Amino acid sequence: MPADAESDQEMLNRRFRLVAEATRDGLWDWEPQSGRLWCSASLNEQLGYGSDEIVPSMEAWGNLADPEDFAAFRAKVEREMADGGTRFESHVRFWNKDGRLVSMLVRAIIERDAQGRVLRIVGSNTDISALRETEEKLQRSAELIQLAIVDANDGLWDLDMETQRCDLSPRLLQMLGYKEGDWPNTLNSIYRLMHPDDLQTSADNLKPVLDGKSDEFTNYPRFLHKDGTIRHVQCKGKVVRDGAGKVTRIVGWHTDLTDRIEYERQLERLAEENRVARMAAEAANRAKSAFLANMSHELRTPLNAIIGFSEMLEGGFGRTEKTSEYAGLIHKAGGHLLDLISDVLDYSKIEAGALVIEPRLIDLRHEVREAVRLQSLTAMGGGLVLVVDSDTTPVPLNADQRAVRQMLTNLLANAIKFTDAGGTVRAEVTVEERGVVLAVSDTGVGIAPELLPLIGRPFTQLSDHYSKRYQGSGLGLSIVKSLAALHGADVEFDSAPNKGTTVRIVFAGG
Repeated sequence: MPADAESDQEMLNRRFRLVAEATRDGLWDWEPQSGRLWCSASLNEQLGYGSDEIVPSMEAWGNLADPEDFAAFRAKVEREMADGGTRFESHVRFWNKDGRLVSMLVRAIIERDAQGRVLRIVGSNTDISALRETEEKLQRSAELIQLAIVDANDGLWDLDMETQRCDLSPRLLQMLGYKEGDWPNTLNSIYRLMHPDDLQTSADNLKPVLDGKSDEFTNYPRFLHKDGTIRHVQCKGKVVRDGAGKVTRIVGWHTDLTDRIEYERQLERLAEENRVARMAAEAANRAKSAFLANMSHELRTPLNAIIGFSEMLEGGFGRTEKTSEYAGLIHKAGGHLLDLISDVLDYSKIEAGALVIEPRLIDLRHEVREAVRLQSLTAMGGGLVLVVDSDTTPVPLNADQRAVRQMLTNLLANAIKFTDAGGTVRAEVTVEERGVVLAVSDTGVGIAPELLPLIGRPFTQLSDHYSKRYQGSGLGLSIVKSLAALHGADVEFDSAPNKGTTVRIVFAGG
């Protein structure tokens, strides 16, 4: 070979090596007949190896490759060689020195002699790991988007303004009772499904978007379901514009509000029914209050007359023993009936909200002494000792005087009724950190622990034994609890069988 020709060949080889070193791709030259393989240093570097760390042989590279990928690569090489091919490409994954799997795009050219025999195969390896990773991410994203479209509770649509193609998600069709294929993918499909009375409103809401005044819109049209019912829908959308501001796409989603709207309507109906019922109840309470006021007068007036005239007969001149006895029975029965009626009317007023308290400053100790004085004859008649606190220091309390007196009367009468002869009933007032405490205690029959929760229930006496032995309406303590509640006070009960009962009214803050 001439010297200058040899010099040219060396220059060509040198340039080829420089190109191989400069490029980011790995270059290789393989002679299948002899098995000789030349690799550029950049090919080794793609996998993290030095230029002399990989033996330049196809077997060595095969050991670094994924077995399935490399087998597919060899099969393609042999097929192209046999079929007279001159170019091919393949994807092969190689293991990097650090353990990562690197994806390579292998491109090659087959050089043949005049008879078509393969002389060499020259190729390049391009690292496409980042590209493949991006493609996989895009594929996963596309799959997730598709799943979201399929599984989302909202119906989605995508309108191409140029072609007027409108892709409807399966959920949107399902929302209206249809399935894919029932309607063409056009904008008119949506308009045909929409309630005719809402078409103009929807067009008006879309106009600012098309005029460039807004990039999103919200609408609340009605749609016709396949079964003939009406579905209430919230439609929200956004637009995509080109560089000139022209709308190229509109994407949106429909949310079915039918169930929520029906629920809200039911609530409105219930609210109206409650309002009507409340007005009826208030009217009934007013009528009840008027009735109670009238009954209070109608019942108490004749009973007071009966009691008064029975007293006259009992102590009048010319009476006989029988007359006095009958007059006494009339007087006793009339008094008992008056007490029962008074309790029922008082509790009914409280229950109906007709009783309004008028608080003012009173001396609670003075009220206790007065109540004890009024009950002293009844206590003496039953053979009881009625004791009041000897401390006369005033205890001021902001309360309704009539209500306080009624609570005291009921508590004392209740204690006297359930205490046998020889027992004691005590009334006292104490000032504690928690407030002013009014307590009435007795040494009477007491109450079993399991019956304590029943104390104060209206029209309730705690046992058949009590109800037979001790007559009454069963409203005394209920009235006490209700009047205490009107004052913001708490009522406490302590009791034990055959040891007596203590009832405390705690007025917070005095």
